[in-house]
Formats: sequence, C-alpha cells, structure tokens
Amino acid sequence: MSIDVSETDQGYVLCVGLSLEACSEVARLVKDRAVVVAAADTDGARALLGRAPVGLPAAGPPDPSPPPRGSVLQRGPLRVDLAAREVTISGRPLHLSPREFDLLAALASEIERVWSFAELTTRVWHTGYLGAPDVVTSAVKRLRKRLDAFAGLQIASVRGIGYRLVVSG
Repeated sequence: MSIDVSETDQGYVLCVGLSLEACSEVARLVKDRAVVVAAADTDGARALLGRAPVGLPAAGPPDPSPPPRGSVLQRGPLRVDLAAREVTISGRPLHLSPREFDLLAALASEIERVWSFAELTTRVWHTGYLGAPDVVTSAVKRLRKRLDAFAGLQIASVRGIGYRLVVSG
C-alpha cells in the first residue's frame, strides 16, 4: 500500500469505508505527517472528501490468524496445549469454555504483550472490531474468575488499549 500525503490539502488522510485495521495501516504508513480520519462509507463522508477515494484498496475480511495447532505454550505454571485444547496450571486442569480457551491461548501466545481490543476481537471472535470493548471485557472478566484460584497468573488491564497476561514465579 502506498500513500501520497501530498494529495491531502492540510495534512489529513480521510479513510472512507475502510476497516479499522486498514485505517491503522494507513496511520502507520503516514506516521506523523498527516492526521488519519476514519469514516463510514456514506454520502456525507464522500462529500467531505469531494471525490471518490483513490489509491487505497478495498477493505477485506479480518484475518483471524488462529494460534498454531499442535504446539504447547508453557508460561511458568501455565501450560496450554493448543492441539488438545487443554489448560493446566501447576499440573491442575483448568476447564474453560471454547471462547475462554481461545482468549487465554491468544494472551499466552506472546507473554507480556499488550493485546488491543481489536486484536483480541479478530483473533478470538474472528470478526472486525467495531469500537465497543464490552464483549472482550466480559470474556476477560469470566477468565479472570477462573484464574483467581491459581497464584502467579493475572490478566492485567492496560487502560484504553486492552490486556496482557502476566506470569510471576
């Protein structure tokens, strides 16, 4: 994807009808040379633009990127068997719903990494993020309750961004 910031009149790039993931990629490409504004594909947004958008690809479906199968994630006392979809903590089984398993597997796949609401939505629910973190927040709340019985594992909130798995000991 190439972006010609000189096409913008006053340092703005208007992304009309693109997914949030595509808009994020545009923002990454233009860095601090322009402000990136995302808008739904509506007549009002096209009026702001003054013409049909050029130079940007159409948004595609989100890439779910499931965790690799057939491997085991060992994070301190946490063991996540992706193929068997089993979790043990210090050798004790932890029974999770399919969604809770996918959420924990995502968080455990890159320890200490902050996972954004959008990344978790794409990875766990296989849908695009629409800006409301409630579904992710509720699932994390349920998973935290299950992890409460085990010391050394915590899902930390990063306000306004998302979550990360913290393993101690």
